[in-house]
Amino acid sequence: MNRRRRRSFSRNGFSLVEALVALLVLSVGLLGLAMLQAQGMRFNTESYMRSQATVLAYEIIDRMRANPGALAAGNYDIATSGAAGTALTNYQACRTTGCACSAATSCNSANLALHDLGKWLEAQVGDTANGLPAALAVDTSNYSTIERAGTLVTVTMRWMELRGDTREPVTQLWQVVIN
Repeated sequence: MNRRRRRSFSRNGFSLVEALVALLVLSVGLLGLAMLQAQGMRFNTESYMRSQATVLAYEIIDRMRANPGALAAGNYDIATSGAAGTALTNYQACRTTGCACSAATSCNSANLALHDLGKWLEAQVGDTANGLPAALAVDTSNYSTIERAGTLVTVTMRWMELRGDTREPVTQLWQVVIN
C-alpha cells in the first residue's frame, strides 16, 4: 500500500524544475514578442516616412502640371540642396512682404511657383513660425530637389531614418513626363 501512495503522490503536481523550465519558456516567448513589437514599430515608421515622401512628391508634380508656364521657364528647378534652401528662404521672405499667393493677393506664374516650392519645402522641414510639424525628418543641409530635362522632371526626396541608434539618409526618386 505504501508503494501505491508514492506512485500517486509522485504523479500529482509539478516539480520545481518543471516550473522553472515553464517560466523560462514563457519569458523567452515574451521577450520575442517585445522584440517583434519594436521591429514592427520601426517598420511602421519607415513606411510612414516613405508614404509622406510619395504624397509630397506627387503634390509638387501636380502643382507643376497646374502651372506649365512657370515649369517651362524653369521656376520650379531646384537642382541642388543649396538652391532648395534659397527657394525656401525667398518664400519665407516673400510671405512676410505680401507677395505670396493667397486669397488676398493675386500673383503671376513665377510667384505661384515660388509659393508652391515654399509650401512644399516647409511641409518637409516644418513651419516653425506657424507651429506646423515636419512631414519628413529632413536634414536641412540636404533638401529634396527638382531637376528638369525638357519634359522629364525628376523629383528627388531626401529624409533621415532612424536605424538602430543612428540616423541614416534615405533618397527616393520620382521621374515623370509633364507635357
